[in-house]
Amino acid sequence: MVNVVNRFLQIIKPRYIFLGIKDLQQLILIKLHVIKNNIKTKIIPCDTIRGSTGIALSSRNARLNNSQTKIASKVVKLLKINKSKLIKNKSNNLKKNLINKLINLGVNKVDYLEVVNINKFHVVKNFKEKIFIAYYLGNVRLIDNL
Repeated sequence: MVNVVNRFLQIIKPRYIFLGIKDLQQLILIKLHVIKNNIKTKIIPCDTIRGSTGIALSSRNARLNNSQTKIASKVVKLLKINKSKLIKNKSNNLKKNLINKLINLGVNKVDYLEVVNINKFHVVKNFKEKIFIAYYLGNVRLIDNL
């Protein structure tokens, strides 16, 4: 992904590139690449736009059927309710309990559920720690951060 973006930056040489916070891992990698290679393009992080269900508006989420959309909405709500607990108590037991609850909601598989301090990356201000999740509904792999 970084190689593809780098190629675009070399060809187009934009003054700015706008990247969504929803894909924060990618945003951080691109930002670090731009800094490391002294590329003059300024990275502008953009807020995640969410629908009335609470799930992010994205091409992957658009592939969900109605039942899966309801489950994804419940996932977001569950994570929001438990965000402060996860940040304060990074125990594996709490994560395991949340993953079990997600499975009980109808999630097929959880690749990861992590709390990460993102201030050290100097990418997005006003956030200390965020919850990152990757999970499957049907054959769609969803990623999000809250």
